Amino acid sequence: MTPIRPGEDLGYGDLREVANVDRLLEGVDVLIHMAGTSVERPLPEVIENNLVGLHAVYEGARRHAVRRIVFASSNHAIGMYGVDEHLGLDCDFRPDGFYGLSKMWGEGIARMYWDKHGIESVCVRIGSALERPTESRHLSTWFGLDDLLQFMMRCIEAPKVGFLVAWGVSANTRSYWSPTSCECLGYYPTQNSEEFAAEILGQPNPLDELGRRFQGGGFVGLDYTPPERRPARTRWRPELPGLSHNQLCLRQRTCTGLLHLCSIATEVRPPGGSAWWMPKRRTGIFLGAQGWRNNSDTSRSRCATRRSFGFRPPTVRFTHWATLRAKKARSSFSSAIIASMSKR
Repeated sequence: MTPIRPGEDLGYGDLREVANVDRLLEGVDVLIHMAGTSVERPLPEVIENNLVGLHAVYEGARRHAVRRIVFASSNHAIGMYGVDEHLGLDCDFRPDGFYGLSKMWGEGIARMYWDKHGIESVCVRIGSALERPTESRHLSTWFGLDDLLQFMMRCIEAPKVGFLVAWGVSANTRSYWSPTSCECLGYYPTQNSEEFAAEILGQPNPLDELGRRFQGGGFVGLDYTPPERRPARTRWRPELPGLSHNQLCLRQRTCTGLLHLCSIATEVRPPGGSAWWMPKRRTGIFLGAQGWRNNSDTSRSRCATRRSFGFRPPTVRFTHWATLRAKKARSSFSSAIIASMSKR
């Protein structure tokens, strides 16, 4: 490789080595950082190039008082969203592999170095940076090179950015993401993949069925476990005589936060009643529930748990204990809570 224009310097080196980073950043005001592994690779390689290397760059920026870093994030940090979903910048991360996962980490370190050290960062979630789109997916993800150049110039020239995340995408009619522009930078894309739509849609789609369903395209199918080979998702319904399914309130929105229960046989002692033993069942979090403790009001009880997880169970009103005792139901701890909460 040789410099493209006069005044450019070209150097080689491993970014994990301090000497190379110091040589690169000496006298630099704005760094455009696009180095690293850019495809899906085994985790150890991704860690070394995209995590360790990026940390070395930001530490070098601290030493040399670099004002701003433009970090090349990626659309693969959100690649597990479906193609029918339209995303804003406030969407949750859903990486489609270790590469996308490293970009999540990269955006996190950029945020931290702004908050703790005052180094500005622009994290650009690059779509498909190509001279022209070549497949159907690119009609939504294309980042034309003219727009890419405009974006980088705005990153260099913008007076103040703090910490900023932006989509690296052209003004595509079929874009998965919005806004395609970035007002804070003064970036307004001018290219649109729709100009190539008729030609591209007349060609075979190179993606398989899975790649066509998700925004990450071909990355999604790498090391992917199909649904039929995943752990079975069974829905357990306790049997409590005298209580209907609706009274048990097994709908997830009602039970959220109530099913953090133990996975060992545990004594359940209702107020004024004989002890029962709950069966061994697997549940999400082991909190070590030990039984029941009566309050002054016998219609209320509070679960006595170990506090290692900081869990404070809610005080619940038990209106169905008479029914349960009369039926001599053998119920798990979760069943008792669900049934009681249904009548609060």
